[in-house]
Amino acid sequence: MGGGRRAERRWGPVTVAAVVLVALFGAGSAWAASNDPYRDQQWGLDRIRVDEAWTSTRGDGAVVAIVDTGISLSHPDLFDRITKRPDGSVIGIDLVDDDLDPSDEHGHGTLVAGIVAAAADNGVGIAGVAPGARLLPVRVLDADGSGDSETVGRGVIWAVDNGADVVNVSLESVAPEAGEPAVPGVPDAAIRYAADRGVLVVAAAGNRPGSAAGYPADSPIVLVGASDRDDQRASFSTVDRRDGLVAPGVAITSTWCRRVERGCDPAASPYGVAEGTSFAAPHVSGAAALLFARGYDAVEVRQRLLDGAVDLGPPGPDPEHGAGRLDAAASLNAASARTTSAPRPTPEPTREPAPVAAPRAPAEPAPAPTTPAPPHEGPDAEAAITDVVVAPDGSPGDDAAADEVTPAPALDAAPVEVPSEPSPTVLVHGDAAPVAAGDPADPGGVGARTSLQLLAALLVMTAMACWSSAARREV
Repeated sequence: MGGGRRAERRWGPVTVAAVVLVALFGAGSAWAASNDPYRDQQWGLDRIRVDEAWTSTRGDGAVVAIVDTGISLSHPDLFDRITKRPDGSVIGIDLVDDDLDPSDEHGHGTLVAGIVAAAADNGVGIAGVAPGARLLPVRVLDADGSGDSETVGRGVIWAVDNGADVVNVSLESVAPEAGEPAVPGVPDAAIRYAADRGVLVVAAAGNRPGSAAGYPADSPIVLVGASDRDDQRASFSTVDRRDGLVAPGVAITSTWCRRVERGCDPAASPYGVAEGTSFAAPHVSGAAALLFARGYDAVEVRQRLLDGAVDLGPPGPDPEHGAGRLDAAASLNAASARTTSAPRPTPEPTREPAPVAAPRAPAEPAPAPTTPAPPHEGPDAEAAITDVVVAPDGSPGDDAAADEVTPAPALDAAPVEVPSEPSPTVLVHGDAAPVAAGDPADPGGVGARTSLQLLAALLVMTAMACWSSAARREV
């Protein structure tokens, strides 16, 4: 009996030590599961349950067009996700300067692109919702983040003609005169052109009440509002449609490039924190890419996104929340749609881009803007064009800090409060005071956390050795 009690005393501390070690290294399992340093700040990915969705697909084979200010083509978290030809050249287009260089000169498009498909588990920055998907950069907004709806329509159609499965449009229209009703930022003809060819258009609902109301009730567009950490509709957001969605759009950490004198430099500020419906929409586009990769068509993808949504607000769809908050895992498992084809293989982009229209002649002062016909055979997009200024979302009002951006905080710090400097035309504010993003040699202090774990393990092992020696003497 005495020997049994000694054995119990001997094994008791071993059990305790094992529990301590499991707790220590189990607590780090979230870090081990993803080595992207900022992943633990991406609360939106957790809320829409991407980890569960990734057990089925990561979006390989799907192509998402980012119709925006362009994408930083050299960003380390995006470089390998951008569509390229076999010779390594980028497949994309700049409809602002009418050339084939869709480089971001503003920063907004780069933020949006990272949410959709930033590389995962590469030891750099963040993870996208669909890290296996490809990005098709389409520049339609200039270095100030503004443009016109005609160019946006041309961009959507070009994306459709060049292989996009999903077109993300994180912008809203700004009425020409104060007090006038908002009109769609994406021409209806372009949306229907996409739908007729099996491509889903996802758009930000905007940061002003009524900003999305200009879209026809039967439009096949998916409009997206913003939700916060408490699963409430963000104060600046509204969907305006019962068949829309809300998705995380507050304190969103993503890829970024800071505006410099000429262009946009990802080395200056590679990651930023922003909020607004501009950053809610790409969560939905990424989830749509996961569904396309599973072989669903555009109609099925749209229905699954709606059927998998988590109902918020009053029971059932409502104009404030649409069908509810995006849930990527639930959408993949939704029972309403059926698979029409086998999961697609990862493509090798080989198609050439559609021809580019000749550069526009310099405009005379003050006349209405004119542009050449879209570079494709399709609907007459000009028929649906309205003279509006299109910006990546609009002014959210005095009580919201929407679609502003600040560099990402140090990884062990709380998310930075986003400054409120609303503007009717410029959404991403590139002059925010920088905040250190951690030691580049050890981004996010991963090494520091590992050192603490090893130290704690060493202390536990030392205590076990001391106890074992005492136990032997007792015997």
